[in-house]
Amino acid sequence: MNGDELDKLLDDALASYSRQEPRAGLSGRVMARVQSEGERSPARWFIWAFAAAAVACIVIALAVWRREPQPATVATRVSPPQEKSFAPPLVHAAPMQAVRQPGARRPRVHSPAAQPLPKRESLPSPDPPTVEERTLLAFAQIAPEVVKWLQQPEKPLEIEAITIRPLEIDGLSTGENK
Repeated sequence: MNGDELDKLLDDALASYSRQEPRAGLSGRVMARVQSEGERSPARWFIWAFAAAAVACIVIALAVWRREPQPATVATRVSPPQEKSFAPPLVHAAPMQAVRQPGARRPRVHSPAAQPLPKRESLPSPDPPTVEERTLLAFAQIAPEVVKWLQQPEKPLEIEAITIRPLEIDGLSTGENK
């Protein structure tokens, strides 16, 4: 069978299908289906939307209610080691963790009143000298005359006027063209 014979066979088969009439009652079935779709209440979708929203609210409420409290953390400032300490060192205690049995409700824990932190005598507290400041202090102790010279106000810089003589090259004369 070549391509032309196959095409003719397919064309004849398709032409015979198009001459067929639909089964009896098709239009009646289609119209009955359209009418039944129109009679359905759109309120059914609202019921499903309300049910989905209620389920979402319940899930969120359970998740919030069952969440374990996180131990409180205190932010501290880490400073470089100091030569002199102005405040006593702070003591950090590890948070207590109670052992719970599965399914048991957790008891409410009331924290005792916090004790006040130690206060410094002067506020804001002076920062310890930096490496550069300590180096400058050591230099001032070694060479105080240089420090006194650096503290004097600057005098305006005075420069003598300079004169530049014109260049004289042997064999060249000025103003002549060759």
